[in-house]
Amino acid sequence: MSQLPDKAPSACGWNALVDYVTLRLLRAYQGPGVQWKSDGSEQINTAAPGDIVFLKGRKFPNWTENLGILHRSPPLSSLSATQRVRLLLTIDTADACMCGAEHALTPIIEQ
Repeated sequence: MSQLPDKAPSACGWNALVDYVTLRLLRAYQGPGVQWKSDGSEQINTAAPGDIVFLKGRKFPNWTENLGILHRSPPLSSLSATQRVRLLLTIDTADACMCGAEHALTPIIEQ
């Protein structure tokens, strides 16, 4: 069962989120990169294509709301149709999909 991240709309309508993972790596190979900002801040940062972004999620040890970084996919609707292409690599820690050692499957050995 997957868990949906909590969305955190700001006063200016900037919908962003903090994922329910320990750590997430994001890298845009084509198109705009992820956008992020500190909770409570108005400054929006955008990663350039090729930048590697590490984001702490809600499961990160000692994570707290007041230190959270909100992120979102950049809006593409204002771009021309040819610019609306985006290739994004996302890598989560193994516990994000319950694939860690504590969730390992016992191999079946056929005889």
